[in-house]
Amino acid sequence: MNIRLQIIIGCLIVLGLLHLVRMTRREKIEFRFALPWAGMALILLLLDIFPGIPVWLARLMGIATPSNMLFLLGMLFLLMLVFMLSTALSNTQKKIKQMAQEIALMKTGTADRTEAPAAAGAQSGTGRENGLSTGDDVPDGTEPHSGETAED
Repeated sequence: MNIRLQIIIGCLIVLGLLHLVRMTRREKIEFRFALPWAGMALILLLLDIFPGIPVWLARLMGIATPSNMLFLLGMLFLLMLVFMLSTALSNTQKKIKQMAQEIALMKTGTADRTEAPAAAGAQSGTGRENGLSTGDDVPDGTEPHSGETAED
């Protein structure tokens, strides 16, 4: 491989790593999702610096050409990434379902608390369901106090 091409590829990989670090710091991507990409970038940088490694690995694995081995490793990396993202998505779906159920229970509990006094008031005929008192519900049988004195 041409040394000039190796330098260009190496610079692009380093720029990609710097961008990944910047995105992680700004919390645009979680660390656990950035880690595989950083690992892949470091492996690619290593293979760029030492171009004999793919040839040696291809021979060791019994693969005819280094490019076929790189395609295989790339495909395995992408499969691992899809599996990891599927697992994260599944966990997120479980959490969303649980939170939706908790919110529904809270709303149901709130509705039960507001409906219970209204239902009790309607059954006893006190008229308290709308918050108004009719005067019938005074416990000691005296007239409700209207702010007037008996002498008026």
